Amino acid sequence: VIPNSIKSNKGAFEEYTELMYTITDIYRLLQEMGIPNEDARYVLPNACETTIEVKMNFRTLIHFMNERLCTRAQWEIRQMALLMKRCIEEQYPELAKYLVPKCEIHEGMPFCTEHKSCGRHPLLKDIYYS
Repeated sequence: VIPNSIKSNKGAFEEYTELMYTITDIYRLLQEMGIPNEDARYVLPNACETTIEVKMNFRTLIHFMNERLCTRAQWEIRQMALLMKRCIEEQYPELAKYLVPKCEIHEGMPFCTEHKSCGRHPLLKDIYYS
């Protein structure tokens, strides 16, 4: 997986690509040397693509969406949450109102509970102490 910030920077992209090829070569070499895959994987970066299978009840799903749809969440997990939300909305459109970032849980009175806000809504402390 290559973040857009690296893809859009030619120099960074070249360095990143070179490093990924080196890591892949070392990973394969370790496997050829008889190192178990689970140990050889220690040389792999966090940017590895993976398949995730998730099971959660509706309350947990709401909490997951509240946290991971926030613009402060890491872009990959936010993208995954958006894809999950779209799948759910196709089957159950009435649930969409619950699958929102935590700043939009309280309809008509949105506020942010993050320490550092994205600026979409006022901080809770600013509402509380004003």
